[in-house]
Amino acid sequence: MWSIVKDGSLFKRNWQSLQVASVAPLLSDDEIVRICGALGHRWRRRLFTPAVTIHSLLYRALHPDKSILNSVKELAGCESVRKHCSATPGAWCQARDRLPDEVLPTLFRRLAERVRKHFEQKGLWYGRPACIVDGTTVSMPDEPILVKTFGRSMSKHGSSRFPLARLVAILQAGLNIVSDYRLAPCKVGEQPLFHQMLPRIPRRSVVVTDRHYCGYVNFILARRKGLDLVSRLHQRRDPNRLIQQGKPVGHEEWLVRLQLDNAHRRRYVGLNLPRFIRVRLIRYTYHFRKKKQVLYLLTTLLDAKAYPRKAIVALYRRRQGIETHYNHLKTTLAMAVLRSKNPRNIRIEMLAIMLAHNLVWTLMNEAAHRSSRNPERISFAGAVKVTLAFCAPLRMVDLRKRRKLYRQMLKEIARQRNRYRPNRHEPRLIKRDCNLYPMLRTSREEARKCA
Repeated sequence: MWSIVKDGSLFKRNWQSLQVASVAPLLSDDEIVRICGALGHRWRRRLFTPAVTIHSLLYRALHPDKSILNSVKELAGCESVRKHCSATPGAWCQARDRLPDEVLPTLFRRLAERVRKHFEQKGLWYGRPACIVDGTTVSMPDEPILVKTFGRSMSKHGSSRFPLARLVAILQAGLNIVSDYRLAPCKVGEQPLFHQMLPRIPRRSVVVTDRHYCGYVNFILARRKGLDLVSRLHQRRDPNRLIQQGKPVGHEEWLVRLQLDNAHRRRYVGLNLPRFIRVRLIRYTYHFRKKKQVLYLLTTLLDAKAYPRKAIVALYRRRQGIETHYNHLKTTLAMAVLRSKNPRNIRIEMLAIMLAHNLVWTLMNEAAHRSSRNPERISFAGAVKVTLAFCAPLRMVDLRKRRKLYRQMLKEIARQRNRYRPNRHEPRLIKRDCNLYPMLRTSREEARKCA
């Protein structure tokens, strides 16, 4: 039977202590123990072992109720809790603090690499890996230490009421998993974070970005790393001027030169940048809602025969997929507002959410392969609900029936259909009235004194 889980003995081991037993074959307690041992971490025999703590973090990331108390209460159904005294939120927090800093990043990287190798053919575009890059922001509690670490954003309306963090992620196209990401203070731009992740992108990959990344330096650095870039033309660049100075290579496509002015060159003195770079400009005309639209793309894929114009346009349209995944992360997994109250726990919570997202998508990819369906037509929210619903049965079922129940879970995930609705447009308006209370712009302690 085809499966990403190669070791059949994983189904015969004890899963009683694992909260998210649905993903136990993908993230076994043995693997967690080996990584902790390699990092030099030692622990006593207690309720919250590293495996129990990490699975509890994943359960918290997947469950709609993000409170620590809910995660601790759910542990009452596990065998390890019944052998010890009752678990408390304080003990859970201490166990989280004892985890090594590198254990979750190592698990995240290993899972992404394992999925990329197993589903290698699904993530290829013209025989090359394709990935999508984009950025967003996440909010967190108004704590002084978080304000000092991540800062507040400034706009024409003033400072934000809560600290914000900048997030830039790389989505593996076709596999729909986050292969890498960076979390930084909100005042750090997306470009430096993208430059940090360039060495982690597999060679010969095609990177798809929005117009914010359509810069001369990004094209140069990508080519030096053996990557190719596909990006929408920046709004400050005049396409007509580039076309006049370019050389036609096909229908509505030209070879043009990008140069860096002296003012920007001084910012990148140590990079030894060339005077110009030759890229390919593509113009594509389409109609949206009965209106004519023109799309300009820049790419380092210069061979018009090997990489046709329409194929590059179709690849760029897949860039919208990362917006959907940010919606999965920020709405379904509630990443838009993080709950932790110090920087280390913020990063642990973010890692748990990203790891949970990749685990669910791994199950969706496996379920889609078994049922010969497109994984993008499977509902992510439905898959999360099925994953949580099968946690307790997989823990309690007889060892001989566990593999059969696991296959049944994959069939149920494949049934969570998501209709294909191209060119769907929804206005950003709400219908139900909200309570018209004024905004709280000071601390609650000061507001109570004035009330």
